[in-house]
Amino acid sequence: MNIWFGQKHISFAEILAGKWGEVDDYQRQILDFCQQWLGGQRVFVRHTSGSTGKPKPIELRREQMRASAMLTGQALGLQRGMAALIGMDCNYIAGTMMLVRGLEIGLEMHVVAPTRNPLLAIDDVGQIDWATCFSALVPLQVQAVLDDVVSAERFGRLHCVLIGGAAIGQGLLERLISAETPTLYHTYGMTETVSHIALRQLNGEAASERFIPLAGVELALDGRGCLTIRGPMTLGKLVVTNDLVELASDGSFVWLGRIDNVINSGGVKVNAEKVAAALSKVLGNDRVFVVGLPDAEWGEAVTGFVEGEPMQLPTLAGLSRYEKPKQIHFVAQFSLTSSGKVDRGATVRGVLDG
Repeated sequence: MNIWFGQKHISFAEILAGKWGEVDDYQRQILDFCQQWLGGQRVFVRHTSGSTGKPKPIELRREQMRASAMLTGQALGLQRGMAALIGMDCNYIAGTMMLVRGLEIGLEMHVVAPTRNPLLAIDDVGQIDWATCFSALVPLQVQAVLDDVVSAERFGRLHCVLIGGAAIGQGLLERLISAETPTLYHTYGMTETVSHIALRQLNGEAASERFIPLAGVELALDGRGCLTIRGPMTLGKLVVTNDLVELASDGSFVWLGRIDNVINSGGVKVNAEKVAAALSKVLGNDRVFVVGLPDAEWGEAVTGFVEGEPMQLPTLAGLSRYEKPKQIHFVAQFSLTSSGKVDRGATVRGVLDG
């Protein structure tokens, strides 16, 4: 098996031996990790993405990373000799786990530097076995891929794609649900659970609104109604989340939002995700988020942030007077974390300080 950087390919044996010749800094970081993995290193440190707080280092053990990789391979039907297209930053857990899946299952890995549209960055198109190739992307990347004719055609030839790292906006979701190929999965997980612990198929006959946990994952609710997780990828330890879910007896669940994204406006609890979804729908724009900002009258004022040019806001049907935003800010471009996710805190500060 090999890692491909464009036309250059390096076998797993050459990686272990450190025989990879001239490479750039990002490629060297990837090869260093792969060499450590192939050499049997037991502990690795990765940082959280920073999308829900300040990035922090997380120590992960080889056993839990391998368990996650093999369970994903089982769920997706990945087999030795298939291919993986890796366009996420491998310094963060989602990209790292793409490498681990490739190393453990035995996949031909095609790596491109992280960019908004990784399917346009490929210069070894003919080397990829598209019919057996799987990939993982964030929603922002998927949107860019589908908006380009060339990359959209390549996307349709993939075997399957994991989409995670953020909620999928309604407009993009509708496009994905109607896609015939590839098979698409929305993921649920975090760095602490070594990427995803559950998958929701978005298209095809098995499409569902519910996330299905990977084999061996035990889910429950704590006293707040938030999800708790225990499984092979947590080494049997309980992980307590701030995610509100509707949990069924079979372990499947619907994600409702984060408890720390609940806004107390005038004494009424408002779900920020619900308001953001309503805004996204009427504006036809998935680049939306909603937060509560301090307010003398309401305690917290429901406030929307929209990426794009200012426009007249249509009527927001289905929202109570407490849920309707008291103010909406249009921002030319959201601030992003180093892993490419929307940095809500920096975006809000930029607007308020401006």
